[in-house]
Amino acid sequence: MGVFSRHRSAVMRWACLLGVLLLLFSLAAGCGTDADPPPEEEAVNGEEEVEEGVEAAEDEGEEGLEDILANWENPRSFEAFAGNFEELKYRFESNGTSETIHYTLGGKETVGGVEATKISLNFIEGGTNYSWWVDDEGGVLRLDMDGEIIEGELAEMAGESLMMMAFLPYFYVEDFQARDVLAGNYPGYSVREVDRKSEQFGDSRAEVYTLEVTVGPPLAEEEVSVRWSVGDFGDFSMLVGWEAAEHVEGTSFSYQLLELNPLN
Repeated sequence: MGVFSRHRSAVMRWACLLGVLLLLFSLAAGCGTDADPPPEEEAVNGEEEVEEGVEAAEDEGEEGLEDILANWENPRSFEAFAGNFEELKYRFESNGTSETIHYTLGGKETVGGVEATKISLNFIEGGTNYSWWVDDEGGVLRLDMDGEIIEGELAEMAGESLMMMAFLPYFYVEDFQARDVLAGNYPGYSVREVDRKSEQFGDSRAEVYTLEVTVGPPLAEEEVSVRWSVGDFGDFSMLVGWEAAEHVEGTSFSYQLLELNPLN
């Protein structure tokens, strides 16, 4: 029970820390996973706004943001992580509380006669370690929760909720429909490029575009902005940074990718 209690407490802690600011931005934007796409003619106007932000890149003959978004990758499942990455490490901070999460892909093992892929996570500041054994369809066959082994339906249930907690930034990227926002498919947003530089993430190097995304009246009573950094790794692109100021008193958060080693 000790392990399960710690797991539940961790889930609630992160949910409370993130919920207020994330909800403010998503409600102000009128955007979520269940939202309907805007009318086509309005989407064109949104695309024109984004074009202004990347005009300099296109004038110089460089790859534009639209080209980068065409190779967008946002892993949100066991299959996505195991199929794309050997290692991933990121840091997440909210209201002065931070955690560094280190994902590694293990080898193939047999669990109950079924071939499974081992996936491990280390919560560095929290000092806890978790491992999943996942079949080819993403089902959790076995879960090691800091030394306590569980299997069957309980492993499936606990494994999925723990996965969502560990990779909250990528689930929120999907909830905000970040790719569509950056591509100009939602009117009411303004997207402005504020920085561009080459950065190293472990063994991988990416061209990183830092973009300020703002939503304001009439969709919101006041302007709300976040900064998203998109890394172009060549074969794919993904969100590598997310920073929000204190739009709600006492509430702020950031996400930063530290290391990324794709499967060869």
